[in-house]
Amino acid sequence: MGRKINNKARRKRIQNKRKRENLLRSSLLKKILLFDAPELYAESSDLSTGDDREFIKILKDVVCATENGVGLAACQIGVNKRVCVLRIDTSINVLKVLINPVVIEESIDKFVIGEEGCLSFPGIVSEIKRPYKIKVKYLDENFVEHIENFEGFESKVVGHEIDHMSGKCILGEIYKKRQKS
Repeated sequence: MGRKINNKARRKRIQNKRKRENLLRSSLLKKILLFDAPELYAESSDLSTGDDREFIKILKDVVCATENGVGLAACQIGVNKRVCVLRIDTSINVLKVLINPVVIEESIDKFVIGEEGCLSFPGIVSEIKRPYKIKVKYLDENFVEHIENFEGFESKVVGHEIDHMSGKCILGEIYKKRQKS
């Protein structure tokens, strides 16, 4: 009898934990701005060492709450600062934060063309052409400067997020064209 009660109580605790996790996930996903939010089209300003950085933790939590999100720019949660979080492999939550990223070099003779989506435009995908290789200068969370090469899919993700920080959203433009037709 005691064992049945323990198992029942254990199952109840597990169910309650899952409910809490689902509520948290849902509240995080609601932070992602959608479609015509003006923040998606505004140019972001550089993040400086004196700025509040609390939003970076939220940015990380939000991208991890998504099923297939591989990148998220701060403007997508309403913070127009030049910061993005990358999660290239969605099967593991290994994150990379890029602060004030700038493309300093890109391939001009080799491109990657393929479907691209955006968490701010759910359900909209389109083939987009991007440089196959880009060299990016950025700061990490400790404001240490890095210069890194990104190729293929990674180049596409980083390029997409840098576009967001520049107030450019290719999928948003496609969405607006579809709404007019």
